[in-house]
Amino acid sequence: MKRFLAVMLLVAVVLGLAPGVSAAPSDPGSVRRNLHQKREELRFQRKRLDVVNEREKDLSAQLSQAQAGLQESRKFLEETSWKLSSAESRLESIRRDLQAARKRLKASQAAMERRLCEIYTEGDVGYLVVLLGSKNFTDFLDHAYYLKILIENDRLLVEKVRRHKAELEGQEAAARSTVAEIRRLKAAQEQRVAQLARLEETRSNLLASVQSQRQSIASYVVELEGSTRELEDRLRSILHSEQAMAPSAGRARGTGRYVYPTDGPLTSSFGYRIHPIFGTLRFHSGIDIAAPGGAAIRAADSGTVIHSGWMGGYGNCLIIDHGGGYSTLYAHCSVLYARYGQAVKQGQTVAAVGSTGYSTGPHLHFEVRINGNPVDPAGFI
Repeated sequence: MKRFLAVMLLVAVVLGLAPGVSAAPSDPGSVRRNLHQKREELRFQRKRLDVVNEREKDLSAQLSQAQAGLQESRKFLEETSWKLSSAESRLESIRRDLQAARKRLKASQAAMERRLCEIYTEGDVGYLVVLLGSKNFTDFLDHAYYLKILIENDRLLVEKVRRHKAELEGQEAAARSTVAEIRRLKAAQEQRVAQLARLEETRSNLLASVQSQRQSIASYVVELEGSTRELEDRLRSILHSEQAMAPSAGRARGTGRYVYPTDGPLTSSFGYRIHPIFGTLRFHSGIDIAAPGGAAIRAADSGTVIHSGWMGGYGNCLIIDHGGGYSTLYAHCSVLYARYGQAVKQGQTVAAVGSTGYSTGPHLHFEVRINGNPVDPAGFI
C-alpha cells in the first residue's frame, strides 16, 4: 500500500499540471483521476492560448497595416484637396481674365466698326473735308496717311485681343479638365479612406475581442496551475502520513553517491527560466542534458523503479526510489527498459534518450527529489 501511495505522490508532484479539487480525497485512485482530468484540461487550455496568441499577433499586424494605409490615404487626400483648391483658384483666375479679354475685344471691335462705318458712310465727303481742312496738298496727304495708320492700328489691336482670348479659352479648357480629373481622384480617395476606416474599426473590434479571450484563458491557466500546486501539497501530506505509519522495507536502497545519468553536455540548469515551448517564465525542476536519440540512460544510483510509463509533459518517464526519501526522475525517454517494481543497480541502463512529451529535441531531463521536493541535481552528480 505504501509503495502504491508513493508512486501516486511522485507522479502528481513531477507533473505539475493537476489542479486540486474542492474536496480533499485521500484515496490515491481519486487523486490520479483528478490529475488526469485536470492535466488534460490544462493541456487543452494551453493549446487554446497558443491559438489565440497567434490570432492576436495576426490581427495586430493587420490592424497596424490598416492604420498605416489609412494614414497614408488621408495624407494623399489632404494633398489632393490642396491641389484641387489650387486648380479651382487657377480656373477662376483664368475665367476672370477671359471675361476681361472678351470685354476688351468687344470694345475694340466696336471702335473699329464705328471708324469703318464712318469712312464708308462719309465716302468722298470725308476726304473732301480732310482736303478742305488741309493747308496744302502735303498736309492733306499727311492727314490721309494718319487716318490709314489709325485704322490699321485698330485692326491690329482687334487681332491681338482675339488671339489673347483664344489662348485664354485654351487655358480655360485645360484648367477645367485638370479640375475634373482632380475631383475624380479626390472622390476615389475619399472612398478609399472610408473603406480603410471601416477596416480599421473591424480589426480593432476583433483584436479587442481576441485580447479579452486571451486574458480569460490565461487567467484560467493560472488558476489551473495554482490548483496543481494545491494538489501537490495535498499528495505530499498523504505521503508523509503513510510514511509515518508504515516505514518502507524490502526495497533496494541507493549508495547516496550518484553517477552522471547519460553522456552529454548540460544545456539547461535547475531554477527559473523561459520555457522553450510556452515562452513563459517557469520553474525548471531539474537539469537538461543534450544527447542523441537512443543514447543510454543510466540509473544515477541503485534503487527500485516506482514509475515506468507515460507522464504528460514528461513523455516516457522513469522514477527510481533510492530510499530515505530520495528519488530520481528521467524524462522524455524514447524507450523504457526498466519496469515498475524492478530493482536496478547504479550505472545500469534503464532507458534511452528521446524527445517525447513537451520537448524541443532529443535530451534527458533529470531530476533529484527529496521527499517529493525537487532539489538541484548539481549537488549530487
